[in-house]
Amino acid sequence: MRIYVDADACPVVKETEQVAKKARQSKKKVHLKGPDKRTRADNEKFADGLARLLEIARNSDGLA
Repeated sequence: MRIYVDADACPVVKETEQVAKKARQSKKKVHLKGPDKRTRADNEKFADGLARLLEIARNSDGLA
């Protein structure tokens, strides 16, 4: 059993810090992959939700 002290941090934490430091100091720009493009189903789902929201707003008396 190994006991870790402050000077000798957990190896997993130390490794992740080293990876993060290497990424920060990298001369290349790192572009992370963003979200997928919207699909027709996404657009339809948004339109349905917006129509429902507008219908609720139209039917309410304006008080939240």
